[in-house]
Amino acid sequence: MMNIILKDIETIEKKINTKFLNKKKILIFGASGIIGIYFLFFFYKQLHKKNRPKKITLISKNKLPFYFNFLRGNKKIVILESDVKKINFNKIEKQNIIIFAGGYGQPSKFLENPIETIELNTSILINFLNKLSKNGKFLYLSSSEVYNKNEKINLSEEKIGLTNTDDVRSPYIEAKRCGETIVNTFINKKKIDAKSIRLSLAYGPGVKKDDGRVLNQFIQRSLKDNMLFIQDGGKAIRKYIYISDAIRMMLNVLIKGKRKVYNICGTEKITIAQLGFKIGKILNIPVKTKKDKPIKGSPKIVSLSLKRYRSEFKMEPMIKIKQGLKNTIEWYKKLYQA
Repeated sequence: MMNIILKDIETIEKKINTKFLNKKKILIFGASGIIGIYFLFFFYKQLHKKNRPKKITLISKNKLPFYFNFLRGNKKIVILESDVKKINFNKIEKQNIIIFAGGYGQPSKFLENPIETIELNTSILINFLNKLSKNGKFLYLSSSEVYNKNEKINLSEEKIGLTNTDDVRSPYIEAKRCGETIVNTFINKKKIDAKSIRLSLAYGPGVKKDDGRVLNQFIQRSLKDNMLFIQDGGKAIRKYIYISDAIRMMLNVLIKGKRKVYNICGTEKITIAQLGFKIGKILNIPVKTKKDKPIKGSPKIVSLSLKRYRSEFKMEPMIKIKQGLKNTIEWYKKLYQA
């Protein structure tokens, strides 16, 4: 099943100069999530090539899935499967590259764990920032949720959301905004090289069986029930980005980005209903919609601008949503068979 991910990694390698990884110590927080998995496999593959990292440290709250077993016993890989709040940071050495991709990205998870969500993006984030070595590089995974309630088209990094502090989603939104502020403060005061990524709707292989985000729920229900039922009419508009495109773009920002904050998103607009019907067509199953009230708290539109990214980097062709869905469905089928 890892062949799906490894094939994606090969496409990323063709576009990225890996010289920046040579003899570097790398830490990934959130190693078992989809973002962490792809960063991990990109870095891992370089262990066997010219520009070899010195060591890769993985931190995951949960035990890593079975498809990580081949990493165990590798002397260049350190695996810490522990609640990050219980880790003694004094025992973690300085790192040349840190990917902060931990925390709760699924709405159901951050709604259930609001206090921990705030802790992860504030005090825990500071612990990791303090572990960055001189001339190191830090990547903080923020979120397009910082724009929540600002439903204009093609939002740029200068814009901000309008969510009230007592909104049900505000612990996550404000935690990410605060996280960006903390990163920017370290940049300004300690002169570190760090970037915040406002990532919007990355999807693809590597997700868990029970991932609660809409696209993954649609695939899960479709495979289980041989049909798909879409609530609230599915009128909300999204721009999904396939995981390999997101990782490639984030690596560009990590290596050569000139600004503090970047939007990373897809370019194809699609409604939730259209997304469901595409999944139905791929799986050849019936799809039905119900015209009821929109799901509470869910934004009507998520549409970010890539103007800043385009001004610094060449825009490579992106994986079309149809192909991305096929890859994700293939991943889920293999996951259920394992």
